[in-house]
Amino acid sequence: MNRKKTFGLIYTFTCPAACQHCCFACSPDREEKMDFRLAEQIINSPYFMREFTTVFFSGGEVLLYFDEV
Repeated sequence: MNRKKTFGLIYTFTCPAACQHCCFACSPDREEKMDFRLAEQIINSPYFMREFTTVFFSGGEVLLYFDEV
């Protein structure tokens, strides 16, 4: 069976909201963010290209870093 594989990156924990139901406990007070170069290296690696067909970005509000993602 040929299944499509999806890979998720928790890119940031920063979010303008602080929802009680957030599974990552993101909020405006959290400043952790994945290093852009590390994310780029992972996505562009030969293993990643061979194994995964989709990547998604999650965590806090990823579009706060629109210029990176």
